[in-house]
Amino acid sequence: MSARIAGLAIAWTLAAVLPRSALAATCTIMPGGATLVTHVPSAGDFEFSSVDTRVLQVDIDPGGGTFTLHRDDVAPIDVGTQGGPVKLLLAGPAAVGSIDASGNVTIPAFAYSELFAGQPLPGNATLSTTAYSTELNGVEYPGHGTPLDFTTGIVSLEGAGVLPNAPIVSEPVVSGIRLTCQLAPVPDPSTLPDAPTLKNVGGVVKTGRAGKPDTLTLHAVLVPGGTLPDFAGKDVLIGLRGAGSGDGVLVLVRAGALRKKGKRLAVRDSDGTALKVLAGRKGTDDAPSPTSGALTVASSKRINLRVQGLDLAALSGSLVVTLTVGPLAPTANVTVSGSGKTRRLR
Repeated sequence: MSARIAGLAIAWTLAAVLPRSALAATCTIMPGGATLVTHVPSAGDFEFSSVDTRVLQVDIDPGGGTFTLHRDDVAPIDVGTQGGPVKLLLAGPAAVGSIDASGNVTIPAFAYSELFAGQPLPGNATLSTTAYSTELNGVEYPGHGTPLDFTTGIVSLEGAGVLPNAPIVSEPVVSGIRLTCQLAPVPDPSTLPDAPTLKNVGGVVKTGRAGKPDTLTLHAVLVPGGTLPDFAGKDVLIGLRGAGSGDGVLVLVRAGALRKKGKRLAVRDSDGTALKVLAGRKGTDDAPSPTSGALTVASSKRINLRVQGLDLAALSGSLVVTLTVGPLAPTANVTVSGSGKTRRLR
């Protein structure tokens, strides 16, 4: 064998066994792209955005789906709030997370700090493009980021935790951040780990008699991607979203609530404590309708949801069904048909 042929053989062998090199990129936070998200039980919800531009260094390993955010030299970001100026401190060790072919990015245990009046307020949250909810004093505060747009490169990561004693209000609050930045270059989705998808999605909306609450039944089959969903160990959120940014319906089942029954996982709820309705509930905040329902996940990943106590009068036209299981967040488009007591989702 000639030296040239031997060299080519070694090169081909190394190319087959060595991982593909990471894609070096930047993610640019423009003014308004870093936002403090706060829920104060006694005062309401607040969002305060930045005035600075920051360029974050990112490495993406396409084969393994690893998303690494480098932030050792990120300068403090100025944010104006009603209580005075705040500096958002993102600098720290590299934050390592995941990315898949649907553009969903999740970075667990993202540590940061807010400097207010010389006092550091530490935070540590899972930042993600998917839906999430933070509980405080028995109340759920949901939120969600936005997956990577493979055309524009824009991605929005959001997460929150509980700040035990917030300044000025002197009470526990839900405190989080949203980072919206533009990734360049944008990875080719075909090189990233396969994302899960939903198929055979459908359902029925039944209107309650004489103004009584409505009932939603929804079914779908999950086709796993590169990572199997952990329905037992992760929070599960199922929603219906229209053209706007909010959820028409959003239901949460906390990690561990789905219990194994034969070849399926199931939770049955009679009072809204295990299957929590975060959006779409009938009634007002002061007089909400009682809710109940059930969620089952069969071994084939067939998902069946039934929820009572909803207000579904506004559901019409084209909707998006969302399913979030930890970092996995497949979606499917459906259309509402019919206009009587029973409407169908197809």
